[in-house]
Amino acid sequence: MSTVGSAACRLRLLADAQLSRAIGVAATLGLADHMTDGPQPPDVLAKLTGCDPGALRRMLRYLAFAGVFGETDGCYGLTPMARLLRSDEPGSLRPELSVTADDRAAWWSTGELLHTVRTGQPAYDHVYGMSFWDAVRARGAASTRFQAAMAQSLNGLADDLAERYDWSGVATLADLGGGQGTVLARLLSALPRLRGILVDLPSVTAAAPAVLAGAGVADRCSVIPGDLLEQVPAGADRYLMLRVLHDWPDAAAGIMLAHCRAACGDDGRLVVIDMEVGGQDAAGESLASDVMMMLLVGGRERTRAEFTGLLDEAGFAVSRVIGLRPPYIAIEATPV
Repeated sequence: MSTVGSAACRLRLLADAQLSRAIGVAATLGLADHMTDGPQPPDVLAKLTGCDPGALRRMLRYLAFAGVFGETDGCYGLTPMARLLRSDEPGSLRPELSVTADDRAAWWSTGELLHTVRTGQPAYDHVYGMSFWDAVRARGAASTRFQAAMAQSLNGLADDLAERYDWSGVATLADLGGGQGTVLARLLSALPRLRGILVDLPSVTAAAPAVLAGAGVADRCSVIPGDLLEQVPAGADRYLMLRVLHDWPDAAAGIMLAHCRAACGDDGRLVVIDMEVGGQDAAGESLASDVMMMLLVGGRERTRAEFTGLLDEAGFAVSRVIGLRPPYIAIEATPV
């Protein structure tokens, strides 16, 4: 490789982390929302978002060079990539990117990747002396925003599940680790004959009654505060774990799945939705998320074979796999 080529590669490696931060800042500021009616000059965007005009212009210039935004005559507008930063775009990444950009601790944990690689332990715990989840619960209102943002980011998956899964014969769905109930409310709204059970920690489900009532489904849903590592309530014929297992290492995931097996009895079914490593993931989204889970919570994204192994150990057999928006899949598991 030439000296010039080597230098270009070095600059690209150094710039990648900076670019991801810049995209997160753009998401937090809602810049793409302000470009809906067409390209805007930096001064206008700065006024709308309360930013320094010169600094914002320099960041936009950098993001335009990277292909995130478009630039015409000094004005910045949307590209297909930038549309994913809009609040109302189907499949929007703004909620996830905004939380990450606003949570400095997540960024600082990334700086301790060496600790995680050497020890196998989450960098977050090393930096802050507490787990990521303890920190979320301790942040009060910030925790509520976190839960809401995560739920919004999962709405597309909920819509996929409502459309692509065979709900015939299903009477009651238990959403395990379902947060404030936003996703379950969406499913119940789409499937009016379905009843729901929401299960999550007491500090999380406290806001659920208002969410369910606002969606007009409170009369069809029970809220059961609880810890999936201790017990999963019986009473449903379908159990859903939507982006839950990736938060946990195999040992803890196995405990939760064993509790699910006990709750399912002989006739229940479990549906696991997560990213699939090695599946249809041209952008490497699952690989990037896998490293982030390792850094923050000690969790992991998994291959289909790894999911099958966990489910088998817990007493389940995979009955079918449904492709959702890449890289997500829904795995239906049957008790054996």
